[in-house]
Amino acid sequence: MFWPATPWNNARLPSVPFGGFGYGDPARDSWFLAWTPYALSHGLVPFHTTYVNYPRGANLASNTMIPLLGLLAWPVTATLGPVAAINVLLRLAFATSAGSMFLVLRTWCRPWIAFVGGLIFGFGPYMVAQITHLNLIFDPLLPLIVLVVVRLLSDSTMSARRLGIFLGVLSGAQLLICPELLAMLGVVCGVGTIAIVVRAGAQWRTRLAPLLRAAPWALASVLVVAGYFLFWAFAGTGHVSGPPQPVAALQTYRSDLLAPVVPTLNQALLPRSLITTASRFDAGNFTENDGYLGIGLILWVIVVTIRYRRRKVVLYGALAAALALVLSFGSRLTIDGSVTSVPLPEALFTRVPILQSFVPSRFAEIAALFVAISASVGAECFVRDLAARRTTSRRLAEMSMVLLAGVALALPFPQLALVTKSPHWPHGIYGALDRVPHGSVVLAYPYPNDPYTEAMSWQAQSGFRFKLVGGYMDVPGVDHHGQENPVGLAPVQVQGFLTESLYGHPLEYPPPSASYDLAAGLCTFVRRYHVGALVYWRTGAHPQRVRQLFERDFGRPSASVSRGSFEVWRTPPGACAAG
Repeated sequence: MFWPATPWNNARLPSVPFGGFGYGDPARDSWFLAWTPYALSHGLVPFHTTYVNYPRGANLASNTMIPLLGLLAWPVTATLGPVAAINVLLRLAFATSAGSMFLVLRTWCRPWIAFVGGLIFGFGPYMVAQITHLNLIFDPLLPLIVLVVVRLLSDSTMSARRLGIFLGVLSGAQLLICPELLAMLGVVCGVGTIAIVVRAGAQWRTRLAPLLRAAPWALASVLVVAGYFLFWAFAGTGHVSGPPQPVAALQTYRSDLLAPVVPTLNQALLPRSLITTASRFDAGNFTENDGYLGIGLILWVIVVTIRYRRRKVVLYGALAAALALVLSFGSRLTIDGSVTSVPLPEALFTRVPILQSFVPSRFAEIAALFVAISASVGAECFVRDLAARRTTSRRLAEMSMVLLAGVALALPFPQLALVTKSPHWPHGIYGALDRVPHGSVVLAYPYPNDPYTEAMSWQAQSGFRFKLVGGYMDVPGVDHHGQENPVGLAPVQVQGFLTESLYGHPLEYPPPSASYDLAAGLCTFVRRYHVGALVYWRTGAHPQRVRQLFERDFGRPSASVSRGSFEVWRTPPGACAAG
């Protein structure tokens, strides 16, 4: 799937076709994987750091930190580096998610049906679309959580305390991987639980009692596993109070009404006439266009749900999948890329703290989970029916079902539109970075923000030798809600100059005016924030302007690699010529 990168490759990362090495999120995920063992082994708080966004720092619990995966990958990170660690975990994400679903489906299905159901969940369109987001595809715990909830609602003979502890441990562990998917699953399971209790009628107490007995044990277990993380997420220094980005921006990533039936570039069976249609979904975002299921799979679930509606796992699995699918459409219905005025239930979440942080399209994973359960258990019922007495009409119906099952599996069959890429910077840069004093502050070009995460990769792969001004992190904005790039530092014209030189136009920070003394401004910036080194890589729209500024203030670089394509300037006190 990731060829030519091997599972332990330490020089290639997955990227969308138009991206580069570590384009945005994969590089940040590798940074997170490196940070967790570094922080723990150096006695630092793992959920807050000034190693990025210096001097203010960043609350990592308010970001997509993956501390549990950082612990799991610690041996790989320590021996082969953080890039190898993310490559190992990406393989495990597919294998363990599929394997977990297989084990859960074995509760109701024979092995080969459970195996196919595991493939539907673990290698389906959502997983392939989100492949550059490790936290969103490492999902082996989600099927297990569903199984525990089913046990609590259907099997009164099992210990509620034991199930509560299982549920709490699994939920706490999921919090340390991806809180968003846990919250989404909680919403769907909560609605389903209410429906089951209401349907029970006079027996509602019998249905609800095990869940209520398990709840305190579950809550206590969650606090044991993830209580420290939750404290930092909701009350720690620099935490984001509210959505990580504006709600309106998050809501642009919602599934189109056509998304479940129109294949994307991630499917092997893609008529060329549909390429343009699919590209309009989810505001044109390649990785969030994850709602495809295929008309065959949808029809299969509908048919088996009607035919085996008395089998509660089939019925409630299908209803939960339908609910998650509707929620993935966001607050307003979108049809063929055009947002309509039709309101949808997910609009309620945009007014609820925590839930307003949802990216609606990601409900597609919850839909895929319950589709796999309903489709597989329905297939088990169908296979059992094959042994019953047959008539001509029954044989025709069975042949139609077999044909439908084949279509259901063929249409979502994946191809990987991503590629793995190696870095473009020279091989000798880490030798040059050895000239940066340990523990010093670095001002880097390209200035680190999304998607330019190169400096964060240098930092992680050099063992956090230095701290960085800037970084790709969500931090509190002026209204305490999140913003994607750090607040500017005075004189902000320095950051404005670096980002304008990188992008070719002003972005995030105001650029210097024609009359502004940029050389003096850089000296002031270096002295004020105790910058110990400047790091330069020849990239972006106007890199030569940046090099000329650095050389004007600090003379010849302390280290130069590949004919000046990568350079380091040490900036000891009093070294600035313009000062």
